[in-house]
Amino acid sequence: MDNLENVKQFKANKTHSTANTEMIAVLNQSLAHAIDLRSRTKQAYWSAKGGSFYALHKMFDDFSDSLDSVADELATRVMALGGVPVWTQAAIEKTSKLPAYPTGAVQALDHLDALIASYEAASKHLPSAMAKAVQAGDHATASIVTGLAKLLDEQAGFVAAHVPVEWITSPRKHVVS
Repeated sequence: MDNLENVKQFKANKTHSTANTEMIAVLNQSLAHAIDLRSRTKQAYWSAKGGSFYALHKMFDDFSDSLDSVADELATRVMALGGVPVWTQAAIEKTSKLPAYPTGAVQALDHLDALIASYEAASKHLPSAMAKAVQAGDHATASIVTGLAKLLDEQAGFVAAHVPVEWITSPRKHVVS
């Protein structure tokens, strides 16, 4: 949905219905996760070390750009529904349900493992978010959340593709410093 359609829908929905309030909460949760994932991806971008540094560095940069785009789309939809996007760092820390990220991680594999755990956690709430949007008849929100689910699935797949087979068979999951 483009911004013009969002504005038209906002004008048509000047009252804050229960469905809008619930969709705003769903969208803000997704927005918090998208911003948190972007921050984690940039952490990996700047600090991951290893033999595949350049490939990972480029991939993480591309991922953070995509997460920025989806965050903008989520925030625009929140505004269209008459809400206020959750965008400040304090609000993200309060709203995001992602596991702690290992700020002391340096090895690329530790970052890959932490990012996989983060993507899995962010994806967990999306099926119920899509169902709520469809049930409310809010197909624009359902489409945006579906797009986020597709993006997270794609990015998690690319991250997992960089994990060596021996790491998968005996994982050191969720390294936290």
